[in-house]
Amino acid sequence: MVDCVFDVEGTLDKFRGDGIMAIFGAPVRHDDDAARAVRCALSLQERLKMVRFPKFPDLQLHMGIGINTGLVVAGTIGSDRRMDYTVIGGDVNLAQRFEANAGPGQTLITETTYERVKELVRVRALGPLRVQGKPNAVPAFDVIELQQMTAAAQ
Repeated sequence: MVDCVFDVEGTLDKFRGDGIMAIFGAPVRHDDDAARAVRCALSLQERLKMVRFPKFPDLQLHMGIGINTGLVVAGTIGSDRRMDYTVIGGDVNLAQRFEANAGPGQTLITETTYERVKELVRVRALGPLRVQGKPNAVPAFDVIELQQMTAAAQ
């Protein structure tokens, strides 16, 4: 899973229980960070389908992914006793809320991410999603797949 993040020049922020948190746009910014995040998410979903356990042949792992694009505070955060490079802020929390609402195998993106990747992906609009910490519901999109691009467009 970690390789998926590094393959698109993302930053692996941390392992969280049975999940990971990745950052795109910090500490190095790219013009297409939202696209990199979505490509990474779809790659993660595909690679997880290939994970097999010989002793449990019927076991299939699934993950839900949430992606948001916005402003964050990035840097070495903590105290004298423990510091880590990470990102914090409301837009980070929104990504986590989308991840928490994503079903097995689902990648949910916010409208701010969708606006940056709409030419790249096919989505299903889910309508407004009520999330903790936001007074109003937030438009949500379920990423189905990457769009097929013509050879001339590639």
